[in-house]
Amino acid sequence: MRFVIRDAHLGDAGPLIELRKQLDDVHAEARPDLFASGYYYDENEIVSLFAAEKSKIVVAWDGSSSRVLAYMVLNTEKAPQSPVFKHPRTFIYINDLCVSAAYRGQGIGKALMEYAIAYARSMDADGLELNVAEFNQSAIGLYESMGLRTRNRRMELLLNGGSGGPDEDE
Repeated sequence: MRFVIRDAHLGDAGPLIELRKQLDDVHAEARPDLFASGYYYDENEIVSLFAAEKSKIVVAWDGSSSRVLAYMVLNTEKAPQSPVFKHPRTFIYINDLCVSAAYRGQGIGKALMEYAIAYARSMDADGLELNVAEFNQSAIGLYESMGLRTRNRRMELLLNGGSGGPDEDE
């Protein structure tokens, strides 16, 4: 499949909202105890992303079909200075990365990650970071294949009617 990665523009708002719906639905299906079903970006939230100085939005674009196949939101972040850390650092945070379900497995996610790495280098960032849900093993595989490694792990024990706790009554 032929596609290009380009900066997103406001005309991409509709496809960005649709892709975000796919991403949100995956999370709500995998963790209905945590993620709300039916909440999606709206046009105002997309406009806010475009207006944010620290954000860059790119899309994988198929010019032959005039279709947005995927999108990624990159944020430039500065870790707060703290005596705990050796030095202040700037990093690029991948806030969102979503490839349309119809186009997964065709190298688009890898191309977006290559773009993110090149962008982080061009910004003289100290690193590239993201969060990924533990259930999303295909994304974890992609990120690990691109050289990312787990630095932190957030764990949970669900209480008070949550699902997934080890001693939960049926």
